[in-house]
This record gives sequence, C-alpha cells and structure tokens, in this order.
Amino acid sequence: EKAFNKGSYELDESKLVRTADVEKVISTLAMLLGVTNVNVRHFKYKKQHRQFKGILAICLRIFCDMSLKEMTKHFMNHTPATIGILAREGIEKLLGDEELFKQITIELR
Repeated sequence: EKAFNKGSYELDESKLVRTADVEKVISTLAMLLGVTNVNVRHFKYKKQHRQFKGILAICLRIFCDMSLKEMTKHFMNHTPATIGILAREGIEKLLGDEELFKQITIELR
C-alpha cells in the first residue's frame, strides 16, 4: 500500500475553456482572419465569408459548448443543418492549418 501511494501523477495538459464569451470568440476570429465586419456571419449567400463562418461555427462549438440550435441566434438566416455544414468545413480548415488553431487557442485562454 505504501508503494502504491508513493508517486503522484499530475497532468501537464491544460484544458480548453468551454465557457468562453461568444463576443470574444467572434472578435478574436475576426482579428486573426482579417474580417472587418463581424456581421458577415448573418449573410447567407456570400461565399467569400464562408471560411470565417465555418471556423466560427466550430470554435463556438469547441470554446462555448454551443449546440447547432443555439448557434442559430448568432448566425441569423441560417438553419442548424447549414451551420453543421459550415462547421464541417471549419474543421477541415483547422486540421489543415494547425498554426491557426494554436493561435486561436492561445488567444481564447
């Protein structure tokens, strides 16, 4: 019993904050991606902002622990299914650009 309790094990990993402020996530992503108007998330048919909306959708899921239905309040004119498709595209972008995900994680801690 003494040998069993002798060592202690502590994790060095830091946990992701899942209660980040939504507005902070939006403004941080806008800054990192060079988006000047954060209201582009409401525009439905603007393809040039699709990357921002996709990364925003997945970051709201990761850092704010929001469901797709809850995200519809922040993505006006979008259905949960559309937000899910955007989030899938955002995951692909972040998996392809690990440096961007590291920057986002650092900024939101």
